[in-house]
Amino acid sequence: MTSVELPSRRTFLAAAGVAGVAVAGLPVGARPAVGATAAPAASPSVAARRALAFLSAAVDASPAAAGAPALARSYADQLGLGALAFVADSAAAVCACLAAAHVSPSAATTATRLGDALVAVLEDAGGGAFVRQAYDVTDGTLAPATAPGLDAARTGDAARVGIALAHLSARTGSPAYLDGARRLGRWVAGPSGAGRTSVDGAGRPLVGGETVQEVEAAALFGLLASLDPMGGWPAARAAASGAVESATRPHGFLGASRDQGSPDTVAPVDQSALAYLVLGDKYSGGADRSLAVAAGSGARGRATRVSASAPSNAAAVFAGPDLAAVASMPGIDVYEPGVWTEGTARLAVSLRARGGTAGAAAADRLLAVLRSAQAQAGAGQTLGGAAVPTGSGIVAGWTVPDPDAGVDAFEVVHTGATAWFLLAQLGANPYALGGLDLAG
Repeated sequence: MTSVELPSRRTFLAAAGVAGVAVAGLPVGARPAVGATAAPAASPSVAARRALAFLSAAVDASPAAAGAPALARSYADQLGLGALAFVADSAAAVCACLAAAHVSPSAATTATRLGDALVAVLEDAGGGAFVRQAYDVTDGTLAPATAPGLDAARTGDAARVGIALAHLSARTGSPAYLDGARRLGRWVAGPSGAGRTSVDGAGRPLVGGETVQEVEAAALFGLLASLDPMGGWPAARAAASGAVESATRPHGFLGASRDQGSPDTVAPVDQSALAYLVLGDKYSGGADRSLAVAAGSGARGRATRVSASAPSNAAAVFAGPDLAAVASMPGIDVYEPGVWTEGTARLAVSLRARGGTAGAAAADRLLAVLRSAQAQAGAGQTLGGAAVPTGSGIVAGWTVPDPDAGVDAFEVVHTGATAWFLLAQLGANPYALGGLDLAG
């Protein structure tokens, strides 16, 4: 069977002309002028409540009947993608809402609406089930997205949805959620239990699998091993863990692919840190290595630093300490300074879970900048035509505008980034059973 290249979400956005590339007429969030007084960042508790309000608005932006199952719109209307809902974003929102149940009683209701919709889109296959990368929720239905690449069935997406359903099962006791998590787990594990290759909308294998998908598969299998002790999940977890191990490079970083022969065109700073969350002390240095790249020191391989510079240097950055993430797309130069907020929030989740004074302080520095972005970016944007609550959502990223390079900021509020920010701000860990059970 013919294999095709694995399309990442950023690859799709780049092809659509919206990710990190100037788009004529794209309205982005208001930027503070040099020397101007920017909107102050909210306190951590207020920022968490505002982020939760954004996630609720993203779900309500679906035309589904009030209280009916619904996926969350992934991006503000201003990005021009319409009513697309990426399942990874809705899965992250489930986890964030469960973690925030002590913040607002409505959070649990939002989580179950999302979870019911995720169960509804499962497609049976070979004794298990998969999900498509994205769905169109324009008319309140849950139709697979038709844009090229977005109808793919990716193991990472299945694992993320399975993780969300596993947590819903643990919280509610509903057998439907556990059954959904099991079905997704069986599909991710594959017939042999050694892992499955992602496929495109036509069922053709996709090449270029990402290491982070193996990390998240291991997380799903670990949760299922606790919730379904007789399901044989430890063997699947061991296989996924081995795949992560095979991606370890001589310099200690996890490569983007487990293929040792493939060039590391990108080394996401959150990837090694997430491996620590899921696989334990063996990867305890992952956060340190990630921060080394973030600080621009000790970086090796082909990792590229992308960081927010001091506000005195440009108008489009936000007050706060240095913040970093690594991003790359085929055929598009990585630009700096700049940041991808979801990866940064995931790194903060790992640093907080790791504990210790240094880890907590590093996470707080990252979160302070994200709170600044929450207050200052995305003004005037909408979800399904409704105004986004002021200072609530986290934009997908930002850069310093560079007219010569034709680069502009990707300053559009994003459900996935906001969900991970909320998880980090609350100190939650979606990869551990009980990691979302937080007290007020």
